[in-house]
Amino acid sequence: GIATIMLIGLYVRAITGSLKAGASVFFITGLVYAVFYLILREEEYALLVGAGIAFITIAITMFATRKVNWSGQES
Repeated sequence: GIATIMLIGLYVRAITGSLKAGASVFFITGLVYAVFYLILREEEYALLVGAGIAFITIAITMFATRKVNWSGQES
């Protein structure tokens, strides 16, 4: 898992030429792998962790799209 995360991070760094982008992808991918490991390891907490991930994902989406004009009309 660590080798895969490092490979993906280095690949993104090489493509973008940005250390920050590579490190960001490395961190995010590592976090995703850690959450997957937690879900697979702790069957009793899988529903709780899944609900937490869903909540966090929805909160991030709401925060990121708060200024989007969904009606398509200019104000």
